[in-house]
Amino acid sequence: DNDIKSVYMKTLNAINSLPQSAKSEQKFLKTVGIYKIAGNNANVPCTLEMVKYGVGDDDFLKSLKTLQRNKLIYVRQSTNEIEIVEPSDFDLEKEIEIWISKKSPQVSPLSYLDQLGFQDYILPHKYNHEFKITRFLTPVYLDVTNADTTIHKGKLTSKYNGCDGVICYLVPDNYSEKAELERFIQGCDDERVIFALPNKPIKIKDSVIRLLALKDIARELKKVQPQQSTKTLINLYTEDIYQDIQNKLKQITVVSKNVNYFWKNQLLQGIENKHELSLNVSKIMKRVYKYYPVINNELINKDNPTTISKRARNSVIDLILKNADNIRNHLKTAQESFMFDTLFIATDIFDENTCNFKFDCKEFEKVFLEIISFFNEAQDDFKNFNILINRLSAPPYGIRKGVMPVILAACIVKYDKYITIRNSSDLDCYVDAKLLDE
Repeated sequence: DNDIKSVYMKTLNAINSLPQSAKSEQKFLKTVGIYKIAGNNANVPCTLEMVKYGVGDDDFLKSLKTLQRNKLIYVRQSTNEIEIVEPSDFDLEKEIEIWISKKSPQVSPLSYLDQLGFQDYILPHKYNHEFKITRFLTPVYLDVTNADTTIHKGKLTSKYNGCDGVICYLVPDNYSEKAELERFIQGCDDERVIFALPNKPIKIKDSVIRLLALKDIARELKKVQPQQSTKTLINLYTEDIYQDIQNKLKQITVVSKNVNYFWKNQLLQGIENKHELSLNVSKIMKRVYKYYPVINNELINKDNPTTISKRARNSVIDLILKNADNIRNHLKTAQESFMFDTLFIATDIFDENTCNFKFDCKEFEKVFLEIISFFNEAQDDFKNFNILINRLSAPPYGIRKGVMPVILAACIVKYDKYITIRNSSDLDCYVDAKLLDE
């Protein structure tokens, strides 16, 4: 077995690096090796407590300190398990200390969590099923030092304009910070924000800084081709600190009685599991996007649909913009028929018999009124289409960019004699689906 052989060789090399007189340390390493080999099959972790039981109280502490000082063992922060490491001239702990003293981040370490791969999204499953769309809450990890970068004067900053909503995981370092974050919650009135606040402080910042240091050190070492033992050591440290951060984040990202959730200054009652949180978020999404029309087309009902889906949608829109009769007879592919049926017929915004849009369609009534209002605002002066797109993608509509050309086409057909669209060079544009998509 390769795993057993690896443990055996590590243990043997570590023992051989010690002087013959270091009997207690040798016994310690042999005990760890035995636990690693025998304990794997029995699923028994080689923790500090297990090794202490194996070697006895008298020898344990002295041997532990000696072996740590000689960098022959590593104790995982996340689990307290002991790992034997190959002897190396590279002093990783010292390098981490140097990095922290010189390059420690000036902003909150929590601001780097998403870049490091920690992303605990919340999905409103019931809402998504009912409204045939995928919405989610984007995770943001905040403490007292970086909270204002996400929410300023009670509102989400412009960085989050494209988000359906945000779940703010508030991470206090002590009870004083917890009280300050509670006041911060009371100052937010943005309906897209849900807060999660733990009952107890979570000490996580030092671990994040340590992970940032390890990532940077690993990048720098790649330039000089380090020894395999050094690579293995860095990977061990990185894996452990990553797990340590994950364990600490679970104190707030995993739904439990120890976490309170807030929306619009109100405590959300009765949330004790993930299902109840998802149900609450579904209710909130329904209130936030109260004018969102149901569009049962997962291929196009997103911000970045595929090229094939856009091509099929655009073909249908071009036929409508050209006032083609009997549009269904002009559809060339199954994809085009699917787009026509799901975007125009099933939504009830288009009358196939008269080839006219139905502006009294209840589902799209508020959306159409918003577009028409924008056109009316542009009677005396040109207005940027981005203004309209931002309005329609934000609450209370929440329209995806893949659907925008469909509803824009409807209003352009209605006002085709009065509308002129110009590009950034002030030249009149030919209105087609490609232009609306852009």
